[in-house]
Amino acid sequence: MDIFSTNDDNTKLSNGDKITLKLSENYIDQESAKDKVLKGENTKTVEVSGLKDTAQISNLNDLLDQTDSVARDDNKSNSWSTYTVTRQDSYFVGKSITNSWFGDSSDSAGQFSVLTIYKIDEKSDNKAEPSKYKVYGYSGLTLKNDKVDISSLSSDNKYSDYQSFNSIQEVLDSLKTDYPSISKIN
Repeated sequence: MDIFSTNDDNTKLSNGDKITLKLSENYIDQESAKDKVLKGENTKTVEVSGLKDTAQISNLNDLLDQTDSVARDDNKSNSWSTYTVTRQDSYFVGKSITNSWFGDSSDSAGQFSVLTIYKIDEKSDNKAEPSKYKVYGYSGLTLKNDKVDISSLSSDNKYSDYQSFNSIQEVLDSLKTDYPSISKIN
């Protein structure tokens, strides 16, 4: 049985927000049946505090290592070009994102995405090409006991927009346009 309830929208709370809690009638009746008297108002306004900015993923390094593998596989050296793939920054997106034009977000409640920017250096015929930046990551992630189940990740979870950028700032500007709530996690 819930002791408190609220009519406020509590789906997008931030530290400092205020919500009004109300003692449930069932709780008041239950306590009255035990001959307890509750004094004071049955509503109270409280300030939200203690919320973390991003999910705390205890196996984040394992997830990032998996993402590194995807980025390296996508930029494999061959007989005419040598690639060096270097992880830059990783970001949390508080929703599941999709590569599909037909993505359905109705079934993605509680899911999130982790995206990482990679610097791709290419040397072709012993000539260094200008560095490029790409985004790789995973979407449709959920936490269980502060961990992402990495063994259950599939190609459906992989994220890459296959677009190259000239700088980290250019990548970040593009991501912030698409996902305004994006936040750095490392």
